Amino acid sequence: MVRVEAIRNLGIQFDENFGAGVDNFLGDEYIFIADALNRGLQGMYLPIRVAIHPKESSGSTWGTERDLKARSAVFARVFGASAPIFRALFLLKSRKGKVGFLKSLRFIFAR
Repeated sequence: MVRVEAIRNLGIQFDENFGAGVDNFLGDEYIFIADALNRGLQGMYLPIRVAIHPKESSGSTWGTERDLKARSAVFARVFGASAPIFRALFLLKSRKGKVGFLKSLRFIFAR
């Protein structure tokens, strides 16, 4: 949930280069939240269920070339030149399974 007026006042919008229906098929919500936080808005976690996500999701393709390319683009969009550091940390903390050495390097260095 967001305060729509605050979002509109700062001109924050979903980045149409990310999300369902485009090559970078994930990360749109994460980017939206990162943009809001970077513009000075505050976030808060409240343990209230407002929706249930279907079991099948964009995360179901974890580790495929397409998935890693899209995730890499999300990190570039949010973290800029620091993205390789955050990509490496993401792989280290990920519990979804290993992606292999070469795929990891391509993901970290966006190749």
